[in-house]
Amino acid sequence: MTMSEVAERGGVAKATIYNHFRSRGELLDGVLAEELRVLNLAADQAMPDKTGGVGPQLAVAAQLIATNPLLAAMRQHEPELLADLAGFTAGELDGRWLVVVDSVRARLLRSGCRADNPAVNVVLRWLISVAVAPTHEDELSQEASLMAAAVSEPRDVS
Repeated sequence: MTMSEVAERGGVAKATIYNHFRSRGELLDGVLAEELRVLNLAADQAMPDKTGGVGPQLAVAAQLIATNPLLAAMRQHEPELLADLAGFTAGELDGRWLVVVDSVRARLLRSGCRADNPAVNVVLRWLISVAVAPTHEDELSQEASLMAAAVSEPRDVS
């Protein structure tokens, strides 16, 4: 979709779009960041109680990501934007992505996981892989259980 098409569908002037976003990529980043914020809120509402452990929470989050219509459209029309996420390193994350990463870390902490556990990065990469190439719901549940086991184990300090 071009910036002109975005402006037309939004019922605003193209210049208005450019007042907020300098490029099409920046616009897509902003839309994706907002959608991730909404997914985060939905995940919080879907799993307000941590008594079931982190596994069910991760399964709900993964299912929300896998079935998100915006992410599905991006997989079809803008796969390179999602693929770029899979190669993130902590030093490359910008403010929008740091909010998401911090939110996932906080959720794992509330579930009794260690913040410094390297497995937390594996969980983040798994959730990104769900956004890029989701699997079926039953597979997501199994994968969520494996991720939960990884982040729940104490870190080996030997």
